[in-house]
Amino acid sequence: MARGIEIVAAIAQEPFWSSENQFATLKPIAVFGPEQMERVRLGDYPNRDLCWWMIRGISQQREILPGRLVVGRVEEAGQFDAEDPDKDKFQLAWDSVKLAGPKNIIEVILGPDNLGPHDLINGECILSLDHSPTSLVLVRLGDKVYGPFKTEYERSGSGFNLSFAKPQSSEHTIVWDTERIWNDPGFAAIKGVEISADAKALNRSSQHIWLDYCLLTWNRFEALQHDPLERIRLYTDEEIVRHAAKQVLARKGVPDFMKVWSEIRSVYLAPQGPAESAEAADIFKALDAQLVAQSKAIDDLVQSMLESGILDDRIKAAIEARTVEYIDTNTTNVRAKIEEQITGLRQQEEELTRRVQTAENDFERKRRLAVSTLDDELNASRRDLDQWIAAEKSSIAHERAEVDTRRRVLEEGLTDVATRFVEHREELVKDFLALSPFLSQLGVLAMAPHGSPPEPKVAQSAPVNATRPVFLETLGGSPGLESEAMFFERFQEHVENSGFRFKRMDLVAFHLSVKCGDLTILGGLSGTGKSSLPLLYAQALAGDEQRFRAVDVSPAWLEQGDLLGRANLLEGRFQPASTGLFEHLVWAATEANRVGKDSGIWIACLDEMNLAQPEHYFSGFLQALARTGSQRFVGVFSPSSVREDDLWKDSYRILLGNNLRFVGTVNYDETTKPLSQRLRDRANELRLETVPFGSLQGSTSTAVGGPKGPPITVGNFDAWTRDTTLTGQAASVIDAIQQPLAVLGSPLTPRRYRAITRFVASARDLCSAEEAFDLQLKQRVLNQLRGLFRPEARRALDELRTILADHGTAFLGALQMLDRIYSENSQDIDFETYEAEEA
Repeated sequence: MARGIEIVAAIAQEPFWSSENQFATLKPIAVFGPEQMERVRLGDYPNRDLCWWMIRGISQQREILPGRLVVGRVEEAGQFDAEDPDKDKFQLAWDSVKLAGPKNIIEVILGPDNLGPHDLINGECILSLDHSPTSLVLVRLGDKVYGPFKTEYERSGSGFNLSFAKPQSSEHTIVWDTERIWNDPGFAAIKGVEISADAKALNRSSQHIWLDYCLLTWNRFEALQHDPLERIRLYTDEEIVRHAAKQVLARKGVPDFMKVWSEIRSVYLAPQGPAESAEAADIFKALDAQLVAQSKAIDDLVQSMLESGILDDRIKAAIEARTVEYIDTNTTNVRAKIEEQITGLRQQEEELTRRVQTAENDFERKRRLAVSTLDDELNASRRDLDQWIAAEKSSIAHERAEVDTRRRVLEEGLTDVATRFVEHREELVKDFLALSPFLSQLGVLAMAPHGSPPEPKVAQSAPVNATRPVFLETLGGSPGLESEAMFFERFQEHVENSGFRFKRMDLVAFHLSVKCGDLTILGGLSGTGKSSLPLLYAQALAGDEQRFRAVDVSPAWLEQGDLLGRANLLEGRFQPASTGLFEHLVWAATEANRVGKDSGIWIACLDEMNLAQPEHYFSGFLQALARTGSQRFVGVFSPSSVREDDLWKDSYRILLGNNLRFVGTVNYDETTKPLSQRLRDRANELRLETVPFGSLQGSTSTAVGGPKGPPITVGNFDAWTRDTTLTGQAASVIDAIQQPLAVLGSPLTPRRYRAITRFVASARDLCSAEEAFDLQLKQRVLNQLRGLFRPEARRALDELRTILADHGTAFLGALQMLDRIYSENSQDIDFETYEAEEA
């Protein structure tokens, strides 16, 4: 089935209204072309051999009845689902739909053999039909087809009674041989079209009717008018009477005489007429009575003649004689015109044949040239490919030889090592035991308490589990912990008990970032605990550990399906990714929907998130997290791509509730992708500071078990978060740094300003406003500086330093970060140009 074709379709049900629009289903019956029609094949219109129609632009609403024919252009429907029996794959473009009739389709009505063509136009309700016809029709009577006729119809039970009339524009009625019409390529006879007789669709209705249609395209009808079997004149009885009356009255001169007589009569028979004319008045009265009687006699005579049918044969003979005379008179002229047209068409045919031959020659010439050019290119490509293959084979052979050499060397070395280990095993073990305390102190060897083996690394991805967490089945709601200070103390103690050492302000910054924002980015040197801190935080929240999900990012990820999963179109099922993040988001949304603000905090940690480009696989989340309310969702797959019984069918899009937080860990080396300004604009970016090695313990572990106490809920986070404007030193600094930030390509956007004010206002229970603002300068302002290679960069950086230094040590962390920026970008900043300008 090709989209864009035109079809003839029967209205398959009574129209119905939905969302202020009127709809109906259609039964496609034929593919419509100007010169031919073909019946629609079974299966061309899944799922139920119907298509949709939104009814617009049809003014004759009374014509929209089951069985009525329409013509329109096919297009794909927007809501098709192969598994839903009420969804159809196609619809008719509403602006292309027209009722079948003049200029597209003319219908052929089958009449009984005992009717003549004269009978068709001489009565009402001549024929019965099982559907409403087109406005112009042809009628088959025996072995001949007559037409065209205008139709009028009245509903009668389940059918329609038809009346016919001649079109005003047509003086003659055309007659064709039935075989001529039935064998024409533009004709189609279609029987047994099943439709619904009520407002329900065919697959839902219990009232079905089966209809028959005989159709001819309008183009073929117009062409057939030039080649009829004959042309006849049909008259109604009324026309025959009017014609006979005119002939009789014209011969007798009655109309003119009666008009004059009426004037005379008004004078001589008036009550106020002259007294001396009494005898004349009597004479006129007698004469008037006689004339009126004669006129009535003439009318009665004409009416009797017409009703008796005596004139029928004479009128028919007169018409035939007139027809023969007309044909004889015009045959020569018509034949001359036809010959002239044939001559012109032959000349056109010769000219077109010449053009076709010229075009074929040009095409063949261009084809040969293109083939020759393509052969040359293919030969050149083949030579290049052969050379490349030979070079690659040589390279592979060389590398294989090197690998074999290295393997032999390695095997010999391993044999030597194994021999020495067997001979000196006891001495090696003693040396290792003597060195192990020092290796443990340096962090090279991490020993668990009591000399147990080192703690294994925390698994970053748990197996995919479609089973709902048990705690979701027994949710009862909890007010959580009211004091933020008590929670932070619990968090800090848990970190220390697990053997990790972080600066207090790093923990403060992390907690405030998670509380006040949807996305937090953790950076720092390898081994500083970036991957462990989110898990420790989740454990300190005192919720179920299933609310935490760690995801190892792969460098091969290119789009969101790599992170969440994809629909298997062959099986009709959604297959979540092995990351487990999809299920994690589903369960988080489930808890948010069930208990609202009593939900625990769900954390998803994207470990080494910049191994792949976050703008690719995480783009949908960045867009969704910027929205609010019911629009804050991420689309996963199309619901029509999976079966009705699929486990995840209702989770085709997931609402990202306010109980969900994302944490990403990043490295800043040559193996990772740079973080975009778009990503940084939406996140707090923390760089964890290293602590003195002397403060490190011998072992660290995230498996010591979460702390006891009331869990932290969404309601707690909301109560600990405030939104106020900046005041004091922070407000003055914000205004002062706008200009240098603009020079450095990082102007303060409204989104970042709102995030900064929220962070500072929400930090008062853990640190001062100046300390919180200092953290935000590092996390949301200075980390986005760009364009440091330009001469004006040094001036802007110096201006920032001056502004911050004017406030003493209030913003010491930001000043230290500026120093690091100077140091890391010293080769990019054009110091010489800057100093020359200053001089």
